[in-house]
Formats: sequence, structure tokens, C-alpha cells
Amino acid sequence: MKTTIKYMILLCCACLMSNCNNDLYDSPRGALTISSTTVTAGEPVTFTWNGDGDHIVFYSGELKHEYKYKDRKRLIGIPEVSFEYRNYKGDLPWERGDFKFYYSTNYTGENFESATWNDITDRFNIGEGKNSYQKTGYVRMEELQGHHATFAFEGIYNGGNPVDIGWGNFKIRSYSPELESYVDLLSVAKDTPGIVTKNNGEDPSAHIWELNTNWRFKLPQGVSQASKTPETGWCILPTQSFEDAQYPGDEGEVKKNLSAEALPWTHVYTQPGVYTATVVVSCYDSGSDQRNETIAEYQITVLEKPKEGLEISSTNIEAGDIVTFSWYGNENSVDFFSGLPGHEYKNKDGKELNRIPQIKFKYRNYKETGWDRGHFEVLYATDYNGTNAETANWVNITERLNIPEDGNNVEKETSYVKLDEISETNTTFAFKGICNKGKVVDIGWRDFIIGYNYSETGQDEEIQKIGSTSDVKTIDKEGAFCSWRVEGNMWRYKSSLSGTSPEAIEGWCILPIYTFTNKLPADTPEQKTGTDGVITWETTYTQPGRYTITIVVGNQVIEKTITVE
Repeated sequence: MKTTIKYMILLCCACLMSNCNNDLYDSPRGALTISSTTVTAGEPVTFTWNGDGDHIVFYSGELKHEYKYKDRKRLIGIPEVSFEYRNYKGDLPWERGDFKFYYSTNYTGENFESATWNDITDRFNIGEGKNSYQKTGYVRMEELQGHHATFAFEGIYNGGNPVDIGWGNFKIRSYSPELESYVDLLSVAKDTPGIVTKNNGEDPSAHIWELNTNWRFKLPQGVSQASKTPETGWCILPTQSFEDAQYPGDEGEVKKNLSAEALPWTHVYTQPGVYTATVVVSCYDSGSDQRNETIAEYQITVLEKPKEGLEISSTNIEAGDIVTFSWYGNENSVDFFSGLPGHEYKNKDGKELNRIPQIKFKYRNYKETGWDRGHFEVLYATDYNGTNAETANWVNITERLNIPEDGNNVEKETSYVKLDEISETNTTFAFKGICNKGKVVDIGWRDFIIGYNYSETGQDEEIQKIGSTSDVKTIDKEGAFCSWRVEGNMWRYKSSLSGTSPEAIEGWCILPIYTFTNKLPADTPEQKTGTDGVITWETTYTQPGRYTITIVVGNQVIEKTITVE
């Protein structure tokens, strides 16, 4: 928020013209004008000094720029340490390794064996380890305040299968309780000069510390068999001193000196809060041979900048974790594509596929003593509407299924038969059982599978399986000798009586209509709603992988990546 009212702080009551060399006055005189004392974070504040003075210093009141700390001589913070670690286990019969973390205050660089190494491994949040680097978080070490210390990692191999452990991103910072603030002291990168490695054991070449992506204690490249003898290796970091003051006196910004005119200046507060800003105006008084000062203090209230756009609680999570999404804006709803199957923005218009429809099924041709082999046909129609079985254009594909004529009582399964001629259409498959005059038949089918073959990969995909409980329609001649019925989990066209058929008859067994398509259905978003300019929702990702999430707001399309381990 910005106010247009200007506030004036009068630094003296007299309005007479003054001069720094006039010793009638023991301090500079004038007025400070401020554009606003209440602003939004990121909005500039303008300061204007009108009056005498040959030197102006401005303290914003922010961290390290507070007037009350300008004379600070010594302030030593409390060290805090953090690092990242990995405990790798590949496809080989490797074991999880082990390591310890130490510090020493009497290591000189030459007395490794005699130095006192303090084991502080248990003070860090170290889990069982994973193949990716994990953060320990910062650990405060009051005992090192005002001292110096050397930190070291000890890689441990217990014998047996090889190990591979690593560390990286080692950081030390200083915390000041007085200022409630931090100062970064040291960041050890993988190639920081001064790191010393010491590899021990009967075969120190078997497991060594080496610089790879980070520092890793592992079986080196080219060594096929690990030593069976337990051994260790030390990785010693450069010594860090905590004996010097980490928080010097705060500094102000010089806004005017003897050679420059006092011009308006601006300052931008980026963080919300209430800041005590200070302006120090001084001039040299020749009469008293001293520099006189006028100090003005005032408060600037900085309001939080309204949030805009998308915020995500974390983009690197473990499987099963909940991710919280928040949208800040003027909208009441957004479309959210989670990146999960069926909800991918890239497939919002469907996806073209190069695939061919195909079918297969299981069948049996049953023959009792004195009976003849039955007969059936397999057909499909694209114009069947549920009532026109007699007039629909049925295509006979029986010969394409390679069904032997003799058959036997054993159940068999056809191979997949590709139906290249079918594309983007409603298709109905049917079995037509045929009972010839003077013969008894018993035929059957089950597990009718409709699917696709992907021509690029040769992969078969099963889409639908139609069985005895499916929505199958039968059409039998009333009072016929043979009819369709379900027996033994199989559709069977057979006689209900022994003897011979008095006439030639046909019975239909019509399967449900199926719609073939060369395009996957369009993926759909989840619509999320909210009020007062905030829309918040949660999503759980249960499977590892990388997911591209997409937010669609009006004409905006915002994409982010979620990594699930």
C-alpha cells in the first residue's frame, strides 16, 4: 500500500538561515521529507533532506544496517554445520556403507594420529540412506564458539561386498542470538582446495575416497573384486576458525559529502517488517573545532507483498508424500493437470496412436459318442444397432482364425487376428452356431479378447475380455433343437436332447458393441476453486518418477516438474 501524504520531521525549531561554520548553532538545521512511512515490500521510499550539513549517512534499519550496532567491536556467533550424504547400493551385490563424522580442535595438519577426534555423527539427522543425496539439516555447536575446528568424514568398509558412500555441500554458518540472524562462514564444494584423504587397511587401493560427483568412499573404477578385510578411509576438510568476530559494526550509506550536493535518495525494503531507519546529518563547526551531528530516527512499516502466481510445497518428494499447491490471483478457479496417467496436459486433445484392432478367443468343439463335429462362424458388423441382426452387413472372418475342422474335446485358443480394415468405428462381433439337419452339435467359446497391436513395437494390448457374465445377446429359433446357453463358464451352442436334428437351424450369440479408435481419449484436468484470491489443494504421488504438472489459468499455461523418489 502506498500513501500520497508526505511526512516531515523537523530537526530544529528555528527557521533562520544557518551555516555549518556559524558556531551560534551546535548542530545542523533543516527538515527531512519521507514519501511514505507505510509501503509494500519492493516499493521504493524516497528521502529528501532540506537544510544545512556537509555529511549525511543513512541507516535503513535492515540487518547489518542498524544505527544501534554501528560501534560494535566484537560479536562471535555460534557455529552451525550441515552437509548432504548418500549411501548408494547399485544392481551389484553391494551393501549399504557406513561413515562417521568428527571434529578436532587440535589437529595441525601433521598430527592426524595423535589429534583428538570427537565423534558427532549421532548429532546429525542421518537416516538409512538412499541412492540420492539427503540433507542433514543444520546442527548447532556451542562448544566451538570462539575456537577453531577441523571436520572429517570417515568412510567404513566392514568386509564382504563393496560399498559406495558420499558427502557433499558441506556448509558452516554462524548464528547470533543477539541479532537473531545468520552469517554464512564456509561452503566446501567438491573441489575445494585443502581437502586431505587418508586411506587405511591392508589394501588401501580397494576402497578409497575419490572425487567424483562429490567425495565418495567406494570401490574404484577398474577394481573387480573388493577386499574382504575391514578398512577405513578419512576425508579431512580445511580448518575453520571461529575465533574472529563474524558480525562487524553495521554500516550506513553515505548520501552526501563535502563535494556533493544533498539529493533525494530512494531505498527499497524487500522484506515485511517494521524498520527503525536513521539519518545522521553532521557538519564541521569551525568555532568549536568539532563535528556536530543531528540524528533523526523514524519507523518505516513494510507490508507483505501480495502473493501472485503458483507456489508448490516441494518439487522433490518421496513416494506417498503429499504436495500442496497454492494459486494466488484474482481467479476463482484453475484447471490442474497433475501429470498422472489420464491427467497429462500434453494429451488434453487426445493422442494419436498407430495401432491395429485385433481379436482372439478360446473355443471347444465337443463330440460325444455317435455325434458329429459341430460348426460355427465368427462375424462382425459395423452397422448392427441391437435389433437388426438379420439385416446387418455381417463380415465372415472364420477362415482368418485358423480353426481346425476336426477339433476335439480339448479347449484351444486362437492366435490374435488383426483386423486392418476396422478403424474409428463401432464394431459388433458375433458367433453363429449352425446345426445341420440330421446332426447333433455342441460347440463353445469363452474369453473373447478385444485388443490392439502396435505396429511400431509389435506389442499386443488387451483392452476388453468378454466372458460368460458379459452383456451377451442370444437369438435362437423358438423351439429349436439347438440353442445357446452358458454351461461350465462357457457359451455353448448345443442340443438339449439326444438324437438328431430334425432341421437345419442357426443361432446367434452377439457380443456387446465395441468402439475402436486410433486416438486415446483426451486427458482431463481437475478444476480447483477457492475464494479471496487463494486456491489451495493437495495431491499425493505414490509412484516414483518425474511428473509434469500444468496449471491453466485463463490464457496462462504454467508447467512445473515434480520428482518423486
